[in-house]
Amino acid sequence: MVIREPKTYGDAEPRYRVKNMVVVPLAGKGENLRGWADRFPSQEEIAKRHRLRANFAFGLLSGTRVGDDVQLGFFDIDHNGAVAFVRAMIGTPVVEKVGSKGATFFVRLSQETKSSKTKRPGDNHPVFEVMANTGMTVMPESPHPSGARYRWIGKSLLAVDLTDLPFVDQGAIDVIKAVLQHEHAWQIIEGGPSVAGHEPMLTLTACGIASMMDDLPRLANALGELFQPGYSGNTKGETLGMLESARAKQLGRRLLSRAEYDPGEFGPRPLGFTADGSYALLDPARQIIVVPSSQQLLSMQWQIGLAPSEFWAERFPAKKAAYNSMAAGEALIAAARKKGPFKPDRVRGRGVWREGDEIIVNFGHPIVSKRYHYLCFMPIELKADGSFDARRLLRLLEAFNWRDVKDAMLMLGWLALAPICGALDWRTHAFVFGPARSGKTTLHHIAAALLEPVAVKADGQSTEAGIRQALGPDSLPVMLDEFESDQHAHKLQAVLRLARSASSANTPVLRGTPEGKAIQFNLRTTFLFAAINPRGMSQADQSRIVMLELLMHDNSSEKARFILSEEAHFRSLGDAWCSYMVARAADVVTAIDKLEQLIPSGDRRHRQNMATLLGAGFIALHARVPTDEEAAGLAQEFASLVERHAEEIERDDAQECLDHLFAQVHDANTLGMWVAEARAEMVGKLSHGNAEHILDLSDMRLYDKQDGTGLVIRHGSPAIDKLFRGTRWADGAWQRALRKLDGAFVPQNPVQFRSAKAKARGIGIPVQYLPEQLPDDKT
Repeated sequence: MVIREPKTYGDAEPRYRVKNMVVVPLAGKGENLRGWADRFPSQEEIAKRHRLRANFAFGLLSGTRVGDDVQLGFFDIDHNGAVAFVRAMIGTPVVEKVGSKGATFFVRLSQETKSSKTKRPGDNHPVFEVMANTGMTVMPESPHPSGARYRWIGKSLLAVDLTDLPFVDQGAIDVIKAVLQHEHAWQIIEGGPSVAGHEPMLTLTACGIASMMDDLPRLANALGELFQPGYSGNTKGETLGMLESARAKQLGRRLLSRAEYDPGEFGPRPLGFTADGSYALLDPARQIIVVPSSQQLLSMQWQIGLAPSEFWAERFPAKKAAYNSMAAGEALIAAARKKGPFKPDRVRGRGVWREGDEIIVNFGHPIVSKRYHYLCFMPIELKADGSFDARRLLRLLEAFNWRDVKDAMLMLGWLALAPICGALDWRTHAFVFGPARSGKTTLHHIAAALLEPVAVKADGQSTEAGIRQALGPDSLPVMLDEFESDQHAHKLQAVLRLARSASSANTPVLRGTPEGKAIQFNLRTTFLFAAINPRGMSQADQSRIVMLELLMHDNSSEKARFILSEEAHFRSLGDAWCSYMVARAADVVTAIDKLEQLIPSGDRRHRQNMATLLGAGFIALHARVPTDEEAAGLAQEFASLVERHAEEIERDDAQECLDHLFAQVHDANTLGMWVAEARAEMVGKLSHGNAEHILDLSDMRLYDKQDGTGLVIRHGSPAIDKLFRGTRWADGAWQRALRKLDGAFVPQNPVQFRSAKAKARGIGIPVQYLPEQLPDDKT
């Protein structure tokens, strides 16, 4: 079938988007719109581009994912004489496009491959460019500056499956770069059909490329393509022998000793470089990652801290020293540079993780992975046989005096997900709160005993930095007792922000150090908070933290004995609970996915929270994935609980919104004080008439009729909008929030506000939410 090729951005964009590729409109070569490199443009941005630039030429961004750890890339060759060589190094390209000179090949590359430019000797213009994680190429049938159009050679990109494109590894790319940077390669390319090629080819094959590639016949064939058509000399047939001889003699060894550093089993393993000029290395013996400077890497004392002198002497011998420390440092630096930028999110510590559908348990046994570096500084040994009486645990949790007894199931769910939190796409946190003598401390001790092998336990006054440092790359649950909102509020807010980022762990938390360097963290942990007073959380916090309220216990001695007896029983089981849940991590993931679409909530995060806790709780109780019928029944059984928690979130947000409004200062007093004074029957400390005037200026008025009693606030009030500017209730969101107050009302008829020319609608705040009247100092 003949594929009709698009000629404009408007025609091309949807057709490339179907194949997960991103094209951008172009005014001309090198004339790109702002934000053109965004690989995930919003639907609004795409619609805008169609509206404004539908008839423009277009280019394709590199970096499209093509399977696991593979991306779409382009090789752009800017010299006709080098095209055949690159083509031979790739194999048979499935897709190739040309403009006025050179060619562009479309290939598959490792996700680790980075964009780069290679220049020929004495020229500042790139002759070979790799576009991988960044870059864009102008596509056929777009016009070329020369007046011609870009065109396909053979099949077009739309006519093939991206997985059919040839895969080119980093080794082949390095060979291409090494050849095209070598002056003798260009002596052959530009020497014409009658070039005397023996000497330049002999020098080229001796530069070290013979040890950079295992397949010497393929390399010899590619080097032969450096000769121009019509060449009739003998050198092409002698190239393979030259390569074999160069490898046998280890020619170019000094160059390659830096590029091909061999860490063996115990040597430090370069992971890449950092933005501040340091280099990341894995110390396999200590299971830590170190980030030394180049000066440290070149130091013999520092190197011996990484591996014994015998290790270095075997690889970098020296006649008058233990070993050649300069060569060792250069080799480490070169190997780290070759790895590219260091990605902290590829480092995983202790915990339970997921790679695709596979569950990875990293508690001390060696793990081989192509995508991640798994570390285990201090092994965690789980000895239990994986059995547990979860129903007995639920009965214990139900013995506590919850405001809603069904919250015991949510607490069970958090305990179930805690040991495996790193394997989940979303981590829900729990906050147990209640007055003194409600059992919070006892419940915290029970949770700590169940999670003893894996939990990070800390005092509520712990800092964000301390928690991050205690976790490092580990994915382990964090338990914070006495997390009171009336103490060191700025520290508590920082910890809550850390919990927010840990829920999805899609974005690293960036924190500056005193030295000005940026450190990245990507935590995948779940928190259990406990406190008497949980106030002060933002709506973003509440959307990730499920609040579980305990009431004061009834002083039942029988219930107290039961709780203490059961606590002692579960404390005696050691790591049984963690072993039990780790063995069922995959089932928990499946159960959550099944439940999320059934949870009756319009808010996605609330649905995620409830599905996570209920799904984990079901697996704990039944040790298997629920059937479709059971999942539907579970969602129905806890529908009222889901709704109650959603309403509590909304009520808390509404109360915070009202508190913010009443705390605003006007004429040396808060609005709350002016409202209280306006309600007073007698003149108090402030002028009664002045209070009414302040309310008028703020688009408020007291209201007392059959349809409601309280304070009415004008809809869309500019004065109120100004007070909420810069908050989460800005742009009219305060109206939606205040309507969530219990008893909030809307007067049946429009109300006359003195600041408005005509009557207007309003939101009624019930009288029970209004501030207390001020005492009269004259009595």
